[in-house]
Amino acid sequence: MLAGQQHELLVSGPAADPYMYQATVLSAGAAMALVFWDAVLTLGDEVDYIWSGPGRAHVKCIYLFSRWFGLLNQIGLLVWRCFLAACAPVPLSICEVLFVSEAVTFQSLQLCLDAILILRIYAVYQGQRRYIAIAIAIVFFEVLMSVMTQAISVSRSTVDGACIMLHTPATTTCLGIGMMVSQSVLLSLTYRGMAPWQPAARRSKLTTVVVRDGMLVFGVVIGIVLISFLYFLFNQVVLNVFLPWMPVLPSLLTPRMILNMQMATEPTESIMELTTDLGTLQNNEIRPSSLHRVVVIYEQPREPP
Repeated sequence: MLAGQQHELLVSGPAADPYMYQATVLSAGAAMALVFWDAVLTLGDEVDYIWSGPGRAHVKCIYLFSRWFGLLNQIGLLVWRCFLAACAPVPLSICEVLFVSEAVTFQSLQLCLDAILILRIYAVYQGQRRYIAIAIAIVFFEVLMSVMTQAISVSRSTVDGACIMLHTPATTTCLGIGMMVSQSVLLSLTYRGMAPWQPAARRSKLTTVVVRDGMLVFGVVIGIVLISFLYFLFNQVVLNVFLPWMPVLPSLLTPRMILNMQMATEPTESIMELTTDLGTLQNNEIRPSSLHRVVVIYEQPREPP
């Protein structure tokens, strides 16, 4: 549909499907409530493991942005939807601002999640540049696909007077393809680096956290992408219900991954125990474990009480 036809549709009246619009508003409210609830649940651990002790500044910044900016974004999105309810029909420029801001916010939060995954790969491979370069390249591919896809989607989508997308171009599916490829490669790199570890290291608490969180991120991303594909093929309008949940994924997973790695060092394991128990035997020498480097990246070790 041409831009002039889109504008005519936008100013012709309120949302074409009021029930779908109500569902979109309720979805935005539910997404905001979930992020807020998770932030309240983890507030005590956040104070103890993120802000109370010494730590890496870049990880604290990632945590701060993904947790609290993610929450502010969900609140702002809900306010936007309530504003549209009162002011529909709105000009095309308002919808474009909404869609662009959603795209930029989602990509920023997704980059925080990818940064933590890259830090884990850096730790597992003990800083080998070849694997870090592969991880960074695949994330760059994901970002490039996302930017191109969302730029095309915003300019070519058909929307109604309340910024409900009625039709999106087929190129929108490239966003999901890019995410699936990048998450598959990052997960494969992590597990490949852990394969040579000794059985003692594989059974450790830290290894359990790395494997569990990696599978969780991969499973959630693949699940959301597949569901989006199905609705894209059979009912594109329903995709509006899922849009508020896209930034929820990194807003929940990134802080949880950081907290889980911090908590995996507690309560009784000392640095010497970690280094000895999880060391790898090479040339008849016990060397510091790759897994222990994961802990060092996330937080400088604190003295046990």
